[in-house]
Amino acid sequence: MVSWFTEDSIVPLITGVFLAITFFALAFSFRDKVMFYVGLVVALLTAATVITETLIVTDQEAVREVVYQLADCVRSNDSDGVIAYVKEGEELLTKDIRQNMAMLNIESCNVLGFVSFETEEEGKPQTANIDFSVWGNGQYGRSGRFTGRRRVVLDLEKDAKGNWKISDYDHFDPGSNVNL
Repeated sequence: MVSWFTEDSIVPLITGVFLAITFFALAFSFRDKVMFYVGLVVALLTAATVITETLIVTDQEAVREVVYQLADCVRSNDSDGVIAYVKEGEELLTKDIRQNMAMLNIESCNVLGFVSFETEEEGKPQTANIDFSVWGNGQYGRSGRFTGRRRVVLDLEKDAKGNWKISDYDHFDPGSNVNL
């Protein structure tokens, strides 16, 4: 699959707008109807391309959306919201998330960027691994404040409904690589 097309429509959009403007300029300069119609066709094809790209949701886009929704749940201190993204049957993982979130009062959690994304499309169920950085701050327990950047690695599986669910996670300090 052509990733520059399915992940981001900016390249076809810029190319199409540039070509359409060029053909319209030529049409008006030389008073040529053919160039005008070519510019019109290019503009319509560009619009159709951008609409098509917007409608195509790749696995990487779907997983990134899950990451942003998880960050919203964490920012809201919504442990049930986070657990809704955990794969069914992962009781230890669910317990770990509940314990960790009960000790935290998170004031902010923002996704800074994505380090890597890998997917295994051949297996059943389909799996993915995403590594990303977050910036957060808040209070740990009654006395400890925390502020800083964390690296998070999520292992996800696609369930029967096509939703990505967390099967495992890890987070650590990116400077020291100390697991938290």
